Amino acid sequence: ANWARNHGYKILRINGELVPLDRFQKLDRYQEHDIELIVEDFGTNGYELPKANKISALKDAVDFNLRLALKHGKRSAFLLHPSEGILEWYSTTRTDPETGDSFPEMDPKHFSWNSPKGWCPECRGFGITDEDYHTGKGDTVHDLPCPYCNGSRLNEVSRSVKLNTKDAEAVTLPELLAQSSEKLLQTLKKLQLDDRGRAVARDILPQIQERLAFMDEVGLSYLALDRSTSTLSGGESQRIRLASQLGAKLSGVLYVLDEPTIGLHPSDNDRLIQSIKSLKKRGNTILVVEHDETTMREADSVLDLGPGAGVHGGKLLGQGNLKMLMANKMSLTGRYLQKGIPHPINGSRRELPPSWKSTQKKIRWLVLQKAALRNLKGDDLHLPIGKLISVCGVSGTGKSTLTRDLLRPAVETAIQVKKAVLNGKQFLKETGLYTLDGNSPALQKLYNGNAFKKVIEVDQNPIGKTPRSTPATYLGAFDLIRNFFAALPAAKIHGYNA
Repeated sequence: ANWARNHGYKILRINGELVPLDRFQKLDRYQEHDIELIVEDFGTNGYELPKANKISALKDAVDFNLRLALKHGKRSAFLLHPSEGILEWYSTTRTDPETGDSFPEMDPKHFSWNSPKGWCPECRGFGITDEDYHTGKGDTVHDLPCPYCNGSRLNEVSRSVKLNTKDAEAVTLPELLAQSSEKLLQTLKKLQLDDRGRAVARDILPQIQERLAFMDEVGLSYLALDRSTSTLSGGESQRIRLASQLGAKLSGVLYVLDEPTIGLHPSDNDRLIQSIKSLKKRGNTILVVEHDETTMREADSVLDLGPGAGVHGGKLLGQGNLKMLMANKMSLTGRYLQKGIPHPINGSRRELPPSWKSTQKKIRWLVLQKAALRNLKGDDLHLPIGKLISVCGVSGTGKSTLTRDLLRPAVETAIQVKKAVLNGKQFLKETGLYTLDGNSPALQKLYNGNAFKKVIEVDQNPIGKTPRSTPATYLGAFDLIRNFFAALPAAKIHGYNA
């Protein structure tokens, strides 16, 4: 600021805001700042040109100040509009010879959607929008990919930078992040770098590869790295946190894991246990809340609480190694580990209704054709109407995506448009849900969705709108209690109502 003031300049651009030097205040030295010099203000500062040959004089003034800006900007400058932002970049080093377009010198912030330098100016780095840009609607619509960055979160320049590979296929950062950790490990081995690139990547690539390997250790090698955390299952979220702790390489730490094996395939479960053991070998203590038999059998010490739930629980039934637990007559867990527990009901299965293509007049099947969203691969789904249906599968297979993010809006749309057959075009128009490639709707057809009057979702979110909510208030029991108190003589004397 002092340098600019001493050289006759009047304005700085600090963190995207224009700041006149006469109102400049000292900046926080412990934070990063973007500071740019305004070499000339042609609009708001009363810039005057000679009356004769104004156009020629303006061109000369722009040319002179551009050269000056390139000098101070180390061969890079830009034209700025007060309300519209940067209109055009100028550079003597980063210029496309075919188009003449110039680009700024790139730094790490250009590749971060948390920074104004890198984020998409439309979605500001979120990658989604709540407004359908085809219809302009924002009410039956949610989490649509941003139409300007196509969900990549980065601006046009940042998502155009590419790395060369030995397969002659250059890849961008969004393309790298769209890969699973397993595939990305293979891609990183194929990078084709020059001497400078190899020097830069020498210390970075091993760290990236090590962290990706931890993803594989906890059974998440299939997971695309750009998946929003809001779309992950509880088990996936917990294992990602576990993978980050494996990468931290800490010792002397107490780790508390709440059912880390939930939804895991047995083969992934074994790998997870080995990861937990590696944490223990570093001198850490791991406390695991778990129902899984394999995990209990691998534990050094087991605590069994019970014997039942709620008022019937809360007692320490046993503590010690596995042998001591199995010898404890009070422990239901020990009995299970020793002998196993037979299933109390061995009934016969009910028959399913006739095929959904049956000629019966009564609607019996709800059919989704080509269901393709996130992990769903475009299979057809047939659900019997009027039956109890359970959806099962290991963590991350698409259960919540199918039921909450695809089936629910599809049936709601069918009810709204009152059609027995909802096609993909109508579904896309009302929901905005695309397949991963963004080229087609996430559902091709829905049959018999209008057979229902309403869709009600019961999830695990808090039941009340305020922290004071309780099951009694939510169920309406307190309304009855208040009415009872309001009917008492003392309440009527004081004029108290419910």
